[in-house]
Amino acid sequence: MRPRSGDDQLELFGDPSDPAWSYSRLKSLRRCALEYRARWVDGEQALFQPGHIDVQAGRVLHYIIREYYRSPTTSQPHRLLIEKYEKLAPQTAAWKEDPQGEARTLAALRLFADSRAARFRPISLEVPCKARIGGTLFAGQADLVYEASERPGVYGILEFKLNDVEVRSEEAAEAFLQCIIYYFGLPQEFRKCTEVVGIYVFDVGRLLEYKIDQVVSEQAIRIVETALQRAAGPDFPPTLNPFCSSCGYQTLCPVYSRDRDRR
Repeated sequence: MRPRSGDDQLELFGDPSDPAWSYSRLKSLRRCALEYRARWVDGEQALFQPGHIDVQAGRVLHYIIREYYRSPTTSQPHRLLIEKYEKLAPQTAAWKEDPQGEARTLAALRLFADSRAARFRPISLEVPCKARIGGTLFAGQADLVYEASERPGVYGILEFKLNDVEVRSEEAAEAFLQCIIYYFGLPQEFRKCTEVVGIYVFDVGRLLEYKIDQVVSEQAIRIVETALQRAAGPDFPPTLNPFCSSCGYQTLCPVYSRDRDRR
């Protein structure tokens, strides 16, 4: 049964026996059904590449930004960010040896320090969210709940992305889908105060924000429901997409092999 519009379109759950989907699982299903089947149905986790440079970059930057928001406010955000990176660096020797690793991180930190996001007032970090959409439970953690405007008590959700591949859409429901799912599942003390969803893109220093409205919320629900219909199979066709070059399932994909041979 499809959720109704308004606050009754979702439920919050605390039952650990109820299997939940992550946003990563939904993203995998939407971008390539073959990848979804290999990783989430067949359990080919060993082929997933957590050591890929984009994954490493995202982890390093997420860690530094979390520590930044946990620190007292400063008039020199770049200095604070570099201090956080230097504390982390001894634990990331392999990362620093990569020719792109350290330079990419330092460039991203400079961009973030100069951005409006660096001046956000954090309300809570890594906020757990649970929502049921289309009969499926989604669970995850919103990177940051922040004060969204000069009006006290008005909040926003902020997610951090390494690059803008996921948000290259003129449709707000597409670009902010992860944030909207998390908005649906916010704990009540945050949900009633949250009006804005935001995404910060590390590689380009870009901050995107959108004020939540009923139309975009309904569109996001339809996107999720349409994707969930594919999860039942029986066919899981491969799809070329911007993530193919870093996919861990290339050897299983006839479409990627043919495309590579043509180049």
